Amino acid sequence: MKILNSNTDSQSNPSVKDWSLKLLSTVILGCMATSVGHTSDLEIYQGATYGNASIAMMLDNSGSMGRGSIGADYPDVNFWYSDNAQLRENIYSDDGKSIVDSITYRVDFYRGYDGKYYFDRMSRLKMALIPMFANPRSEAAFGKNVDLSKYKIGLGSFYTNSGVNGGKIDNPVLDLTLSNRKELLATVKSLSASTNTPTADAYAEAGAYMLGTNTQAKQSETVYTEVGYSQREIKNKNKYHYVLYKCEENSSNLVTNGDYKYYPCKSGEYEEEDDNKDEDKLDFDELGGFDATYKVGNRTYYFRSSKQSNEENSASGFDLSTNNAKVKPDFLRYDSPIKGEANQCDGYGIYFLTDGEPNTSSNYTLELMENSLSDSSLTMGDSCNSALTSSNTRYGTKSKWECIGEYSKALYNKENGKGVPIATATVGFGNVFKQLTEQGKVTKTVTRPSGAVETVQVYQCDANGISQDAKNLCKLGEKGEGYGEGGFYYTEESVDIANSVRKFIEDVSKAEIDPISAGTMSVPLDSLGGLKSRQYAYLPILEPVPKSPLLWNGNLKKYKVKNGTLVGSNDEFVFSDGQ
Repeated sequence: MKILNSNTDSQSNPSVKDWSLKLLSTVILGCMATSVGHTSDLEIYQGATYGNASIAMMLDNSGSMGRGSIGADYPDVNFWYSDNAQLRENIYSDDGKSIVDSITYRVDFYRGYDGKYYFDRMSRLKMALIPMFANPRSEAAFGKNVDLSKYKIGLGSFYTNSGVNGGKIDNPVLDLTLSNRKELLATVKSLSASTNTPTADAYAEAGAYMLGTNTQAKQSETVYTEVGYSQREIKNKNKYHYVLYKCEENSSNLVTNGDYKYYPCKSGEYEEEDDNKDEDKLDFDELGGFDATYKVGNRTYYFRSSKQSNEENSASGFDLSTNNAKVKPDFLRYDSPIKGEANQCDGYGIYFLTDGEPNTSSNYTLELMENSLSDSSLTMGDSCNSALTSSNTRYGTKSKWECIGEYSKALYNKENGKGVPIATATVGFGNVFKQLTEQGKVTKTVTRPSGAVETVQVYQCDANGISQDAKNLCKLGEKGEGYGEGGFYYTEESVDIANSVRKFIEDVSKAEIDPISAGTMSVPLDSLGGLKSRQYAYLPILEPVPKSPLLWNGNLKKYKVKNGTLVGSNDEFVFSDGQ
């Protein structure tokens, strides 16, 4: 609002003061009349619409997710026998109205003497995510009325390769279209409980992807990793079939064959995955993806390409991550899902699901995190410092909880290089986190980066009787703890996992917008003096909560009318001079 200088002492225009007051009153009354003539104050407020949500899911596929988890999670059950089964899930069109394909996947279970089936954690994870991606409009997923164009999801997982452990990005964060959902389904299906739990290093990889950076310094050449082979064999009553074998562990020795370099499979580390009389009908999804083949006689080898750094940093998972998650054509850094200047209504986050205690990390953990922050002024420094502690944890200093806590703060900091907070939600899967639920939740008031105040129900992360690892994971995600701020979720069954995914992505889509106050200013007139003002103006301040049955928060502000404009109690202008 432009403030004009008015000479109220001018003898040539002695009525300028009264005229300014009359003009101000007339304008305000005119605005009020116009407003009343079209709509009421309540009618102009519409319910908020959610922004877009982009989340990268880092999934624990460590050995503790396998059969051994059944006894750990159901200690009071007497088991009869163990077995496995193939489950089939229909894949629906994007509108959720028609079946266009299907997917089968293996699950492992024990059957109890009570007649019930008890699945291992990896099977429960698949039984949650595969139906969700197969039909995101189902009631078990996001619901039939969901606007799927607002949700984007990508996947990452742990890896163990020649004694090196870390995390990798398997699928970039993309829209939940049919073709993208099929890619997600293939990844989830191929997961096996076979790694360690490198939480810190895997977290750095997820963060680097969201930031569009790299956990390494340079990339120099394309190398290939053998993922399996197929060949024609005599099977099933002396009939020829094509058999597919998956490589379970690769050699650490890089082999050169002409212009190509690759990591071959270790001898004896192949496992049969499928057989079919038609080679093109083999279930190649079991290999987890490949982009090159090499035929030798009766055998076809399958390879996955990646860019390898010429700077030694074996702990980085960048080389093992899909090229679809990297910037083309050089593949030197991740292609962040946060594009350009982020919309204030959009939200971004990392969904980190793990079933236990971090049991391994590299000597390069700090370097991985530091490299991922290369596009910002933020730094991890020479050592990690946070209130998350590795003391009294199951694996001690290998956990690197101090680094995990400090890194989560950097991601949630608007100065992170992308200019928006990247929230981290943690999901405790398994019996080690059950004690947290037994303590119940408490009400807590938290202040978001925008300054907005929110009242939430949170777990009591510091409750007595809870292991230090469980406390740390709870604090890492839980709101109000000062770390990832995406929430902590306890999951035990498949439905719990599905619910946590849905809740987190809905929370992320409700991006923080500063509270907006609203109201109509009025200048009361002297009832005995016509258009003569009483020298005061009143502004009701409301914080609208559309469709809420509760009273809205509000206040009534009183200002002085002086020389045709508004001033506060200190006689300073309410509005600054517009330039």
